[in-house]
Amino acid sequence: MDHNSMLYWWELVKDLPVPKPKTVIVKLRDEDVAMFFDCFFALEEGRRSEECVEFRSRVREILEELKRAAEQVRGYPVFLRSDYTSGKHYSYRNPLYRIESPKDFAKIWNLICECHEPMPYAFFMPPRPNALVV
Repeated sequence: MDHNSMLYWWELVKDLPVPKPKTVIVKLRDEDVAMFFDCFFALEEGRRSEECVEFRSRVREILEELKRAAEQVRGYPVFLRSDYTSGKHYSYRNPLYRIESPKDFAKIWNLICECHEPMPYAFFMPPRPNALVV
C-alpha cells in the first residue's frame, strides 16, 4: 500500500487519544476509478458511450454512500477529499473539499479527475484515488 494514501496512515492514527475529525472512508473499486476517468474525459470531449451511461447508476450508488457518510459525521457542511488530496487548490470560489449540501457531492467528478493523475506521465499529480473521505 502506498504510504501517502490516507488508507495507510489513517489506520495508524485513528485510535490514538488525540483530537481528530469524525471520518468516514468510502472505498472505490478499481473499475470505478477507471470509469470516472474514461467517462469524465469522454464527456469533456463531447463523446457519449453506452458504458458511461450505464456507469451513471454506479455513480449514484457512490453518491448515496457519500450522503450516508455525511449523516454519520453529523451532517453538512462536511469536508470531502480523496485518500491522496483534498483538491484545495482547484477552485477558491467553490472549493472541491467543502460540501454544503447533498447536491455538492457532484464535485467528486472534478476531485477525482482533475486533481489526480490523468495520464501515467503526469508526475506532479497524485495517483488515482482508492477512496473518498468525508
